Amino acid sequence: MPMITEARYRLVRFAGAATAVLAVWFLGMAVASLVVTPTVVVAFGDPGELAGADGSPLASGRGFLAMRTASTGTVKSLYQHGAWLVWPVLTAGCGRR
Repeated sequence: MPMITEARYRLVRFAGAATAVLAVWFLGMAVASLVVTPTVVVAFGDPGELAGADGSPLASGRGFLAMRTASTGTVKSLYQHGAWLVWPVLTAGCGRR
């Protein structure tokens, strides 16, 4: 029986560490989109509501909207329009030019 308890403990520790790493990554990217003022962002939420934010929509799908930012306030505007997470796009590969 001690082996099962040990394995379970290691699994719980690993799951906790993985959750912490993912939380730091997601929060870091969300904060980066507020601080860096990216030119293209991906907002997660209802695309119909998010389309009212200032910026030019590039692509949308079920639960997301990619948008070229119009000003430094675009990310805040997206959060005000119901986005639950806004990520900066770090490469030029999002959307059509």
